[in-house]
Amino acid sequence: MHTIEERFWDKVALCGRGGCWEWVGATTSAGYGHIWVQGRLEYSHRVSWMLFNHEDPGALCVLHHCDNPPCVNPSHLFLGTHQDNSDDCCFKGRNKVPCLKGEDHPSAQLTEEDVRICRMLYMDGWKQIELAALFGVSQPHISSIVTRKTWGHVQTRDCSAKGRHSNQNGGNNSSAKMTETKVRIARMFYKNGFSQRELAALFGVSQPTISDIVRKKLWNHVH
Repeated sequence: MHTIEERFWDKVALCGRGGCWEWVGATTSAGYGHIWVQGRLEYSHRVSWMLFNHEDPGALCVLHHCDNPPCVNPSHLFLGTHQDNSDDCCFKGRNKVPCLKGEDHPSAQLTEEDVRICRMLYMDGWKQIELAALFGVSQPHISSIVTRKTWGHVQTRDCSAKGRHSNQNGGNNSSAKMTETKVRIARMFYKNGFSQRELAALFGVSQPTISDIVRKKLWNHVH
């Protein structure tokens, strides 16, 4: 009995255009290859990802950089959420229905303001996994946002190195953990309903410090 690797390679041609590895086996009407794996029909590009990366993408989609459906070259593939897949489809003009951007899309999980805050936190040193937990989405979703593969139409405030690391006019030592980016975000979150205690825990400062920040007794030069 042939292994999945043997059956996979038997249906791959390595001489496709642009470095693509073309699937020459059965395909869907849209051109995506498929192959039976443990009694289940799987997309061939998804199987390629699993074979070369030694992991199951689970609920994530396997997307094409090359926009060539039969391609199974693992270097042309990347992981993304269903939202990423929809955005990628819109960006490449493959939708048969009008393309709705960002928060106008019915399946959008974040708002444009969320995206701006996410990128500002990332520039300020937050890890993608931390941002994923904060916004309730997956780490690949955050990755696509901060690398601008998705939500590319959303402009983000430029945060200079001085602004992120200087405490000039920042107030007492308790606020020294804050940066201009964090101060802006704390004020945004406060306007959106976060309590001062929640913000204090989030940014690792005292509640009185947060109170002074949101009332602009501290960091009053930050707008």
